[in-house]
Amino acid sequence: MTDLKYRPNLTKRKLRAGETVFGTLLTIMNAELVEMLGIAGLDFIIMEGEHGPWDESLILNIVRASELVGVTPTIRLSNLEPDRICRLLDMGVQGIHCSHVASKDEAAELVRVVKLYPQGERGFGRFSRANFFGMLDEREAVEAANAESLVVAQIEDRQGIEHIEEIVQVPGLDVLSVGPSDLSQSYGLPGQYDHPVIKEALDRFHRVAFGSGLCVNSSHADARYRLTSWAGKIQELQSKMPGRTQMTSSTSSSSGGTGPPACLPDGS
Repeated sequence: MTDLKYRPNLTKRKLRAGETVFGTLLTIMNAELVEMLGIAGLDFIIMEGEHGPWDESLILNIVRASELVGVTPTIRLSNLEPDRICRLLDMGVQGIHCSHVASKDEAAELVRVVKLYPQGERGFGRFSRANFFGMLDEREAVEAANAESLVVAQIEDRQGIEHIEEIVQVPGLDVLSVGPSDLSQSYGLPGQYDHPVIKEALDRFHRVAFGSGLCVNSSHADARYRLTSWAGKIQELQSKMPGRTQMTSSTSSSSGGTGPPACLPDGS
């Protein structure tokens, strides 16, 4: 085969074309489920590497299933381990979500470990699966890997909000995401999403994020990187089963706050 090309990141290409994309957080590591999600029309999945189980053999099967149905496989991580991220991208994972990005330096480090030269310092796996086991032209593969990798910085701490104007200036970021649950905790107001302080923090995030030109993941009407909540779908199912115990997204709080915005299935 002489016409092999680096696999395109269909989600990133849609975002560049101005389209809105839809995905979900994958907490059940099952390849058949991913196939179902792709057939249903989702654009991407985010494997839960922060709060969920970790098994690289399962991740590889999820990546294969994603490729089969045209879904972009991404993963959420809680820390930046260059070796682990290198392996994931070499397997065929096409996007890295990093939680708790709280400064310009942390955002720059995220880009550094995801991208190859000249944008970053990730090692090049010449014979990796992503490079078709050495069958791709090396120069073209390096250029394509940088172009197709999706970099998502998740802002979910007070410090991140305080440095948001600096974070958005980091070259190489594609999407800014907000985590309402952890954000409210960092302000000492867990679950109080209607509190003026939390509302102002979210308003500042959206004002700066949209102004930067980066794509945004949140429940805001103008966000183009959107997640479908599993909990919301379960509630919808329950509404069709009278007499069954109903799930609720409401969270008790002194201010009578409600559950987190539906921008993240787990509200983190």
